[in-house]
Amino acid sequence: MSNFPHIKFGRCERCGRTGLEDGEKLSGYELTYYQGQWLGQLCINELEDIAVDDIKRERLIEEEAFRESAGFTK
Repeated sequence: MSNFPHIKFGRCERCGRTGLEDGEKLSGYELTYYQGQWLGQLCINELEDIAVDDIKRERLIEEEAFRESAGFTK
C-alpha cells in the first residue's frame, strides 16, 4: 500500500495519457485523485484554469449588473 493513497501511477481517466511500457515494467503518469477521478497534472491544471475563468466570468457579470442597476453606463 502506498504511503500516499491519493497518488498512483497509470492512465489519466480524463485524457487517457499514459506512460510507456519499459521492458517488464509498466510506467505511467503520476496521477492524483481529483474531483472523483485519477488525473494527471496537465488535466488538473486545465480544470483549475477553467474554474478560475468561470469565477472571473461570474464576477464580470455581477459587476456589470451592479453598474446597470446603479445607473452607470459605458
